[in-house]
Amino acid sequence: MATIVTDFRDTQFKNGSVDAMSREESLSFFNASAQRYLGITGDEFLRRWDSGYFTGPELDTRATMVAMLIPMVRPKVARKKSR
Repeated sequence: MATIVTDFRDTQFKNGSVDAMSREESLSFFNASAQRYLGITGDEFLRRWDSGYFTGPELDTRATMVAMLIPMVRPKVARKKSR
């Protein structure tokens, strides 16, 4: 059965450190956070974020809280080295 993570306090501690979340747990946590802070799904948040919806006055603390979690659900993008 899948673990549903809705709070970092739900993660397991081992030897004084937090175990990394699985992909499924990360998606669950991201979705729960978008629902908690904005009342929308994680997918809807990403669609709005990508379209530029959260700019100006729409970018409030709640949207920022969810935006900080985007790296949990999106693969890292290779960055070009600056010269």
